[in-house]
Amino acid sequence: MNDYQELWAEIPGYANYEASTWGQVRRKGAENPLKPHLEKNGYLRMRLGRNSPSLRVHRLVSLTFLPNPDDLPEVDHKNGVRTNNRLSNLKWASRSDNMRNTGRKNNNQSGYKHISSVALNQGKNHYWTIRITTHDIQHKFNKEAWSLQQVYDIRNNLYEEYDIKRFD
Repeated sequence: MNDYQELWAEIPGYANYEASTWGQVRRKGAENPLKPHLEKNGYLRMRLGRNSPSLRVHRLVSLTFLPNPDDLPEVDHKNGVRTNNRLSNLKWASRSDNMRNTGRKNNNQSGYKHISSVALNQGKNHYWTIRITTHDIQHKFNKEAWSLQQVYDIRNNLYEEYDIKRFD
């Protein structure tokens, strides 16, 4: 399906409303789309009628157009932009897959996930530290369990590989 032509279809469970492949929602027969409101966390949300719960637009578009044969519980924005609800930007995902696509945090100074700056001497000197959990290591190396010594050794190997100064 291309992004050039906007297609509308009835939203399952909401017979009076339609969603579009461009990420919009409208009442059936109306020309103009409804205006969603922006949540603090960046998602667009709206109500489909007075007694309706508030619903996220990306879920409405996905329910309308995307098959979900594996019954995955979440919808992922492929490009990470939560206001881009175009069909071409959405896919069904597991919780862990969706979380992997979160990108780096706004306050991340290094530009990389799990690497942060720590201030020393009232902020005059900084060093970089790797924040990696046992779960992350288990997932990456596909191991069931790791001892503290094994995690410590892996972390030290990462420090050496990337020539990062150690403070411990």
